[in-house]
Amino acid sequence: MSVDDERTEVGDLIGKEPTRPSRRRNREFKPWHRPRKQYVRRQQWRREVSYLIRDLKIKGDFRYLTLPGEDFLDVRDLQNSVLAEKALRMHFLGFDDSMNQSGIRGSRGDVAKFEARVAGAHPDSKVLPYDIRTIGSGTSIGWTQVSQFQAFHAINLDLCDGLGGNSGAVEFPSYFDCLNWLFVHQRQAQQEFVFFITMRIDGFAGTEIGELLQTLVVNAADKCQDFGAALMEFDADFAASRGLGEANVGSVGFVEWFVERALSFGFEPRLSNVMTYRTGDGEGEADLMSLAFRVKPKPVLPVDATGVTSAFAGVKLTDLFCSISERSLLRLIGRTHVDDQLAADESEMLECITETAGLLRTAGYNPRAYEDWALQSVLSAVHQS
Repeated sequence: MSVDDERTEVGDLIGKEPTRPSRRRNREFKPWHRPRKQYVRRQQWRREVSYLIRDLKIKGDFRYLTLPGEDFLDVRDLQNSVLAEKALRMHFLGFDDSMNQSGIRGSRGDVAKFEARVAGAHPDSKVLPYDIRTIGSGTSIGWTQVSQFQAFHAINLDLCDGLGGNSGAVEFPSYFDCLNWLFVHQRQAQQEFVFFITMRIDGFAGTEIGELLQTLVVNAADKCQDFGAALMEFDADFAASRGLGEANVGSVGFVEWFVERALSFGFEPRLSNVMTYRTGDGEGEADLMSLAFRVKPKPVLPVDATGVTSAFAGVKLTDLFCSISERSLLRLIGRTHVDDQLAADESEMLECITETAGLLRTAGYNPRAYEDWALQSVLSAVHQS
């Protein structure tokens, strides 16, 4: 291999300062450009990040792991709002396996990457051209890059369709493997962090993972009396047959798994906020859920079953698991329905449209065209209701 070839491979890995590509104004708007997604950014992501910065008194750089997509809207929004207010600089690590692909998607990603950097992000911020699931092996280049970061202040995984399904490629670990290795990485933190996960509500229906999560919830209900009673009241299917309704496998089941795994890695997770919303036009049931966890280190010394050590030397993990499970279920029951909130608050809707137009403008979209598109979507929904 020549020296030039080696330099090219290294450059592809670590990311180079991109040349500024030409903008494309006539671009198609996507479901995540709708105002409801900006409501999540405003009322969940910004709020939880702001609380974390306040409580930890974070100074300097804010370390952030993300799946930025082609527009970097989460990076832009946090950077231009709460981080700017606190005089913090975004230092992000992203994963996007489309970045090595040619064509329009790659070009758009380059535009966003360029402008995210010049907007004030840390110069070492980068997007790796890999699927984030690859870190679940614990040996991949992606994992090596993650492990070279200090523990992240915030992790934001917008997984949509991917979490409950099969990877479709045997060489890839699952997203659950990926989450486990992120817990491994975060153990160095010794301070709290926030973990955002966006997923399909029914994404586990009919899957092998869904069956495993069903079993986890049934076992939790057997161990945790208050959790079981609340679950029977919340889910009619569970009350009748000890099987969760399809919509609740993805919410209750996944949250129970997250709580159990976090505890096993020496963390105490708190589900601090839950939002649900639709991706399509018009009325209908919410199909996406955004979860916000506040996670703090809590090393737990298991009770010594031999009785040699003091009875006060350990904490029963089951008691802690049951307490967190019940609180998490109550948070799920009291979730925020984003579409209802926006339908009832016109000023919030207009603010979300205005802010999204500003974000998309910096990503190379036509903001006026976006405002027309978003308002048309809102009017269409009103006429259908």
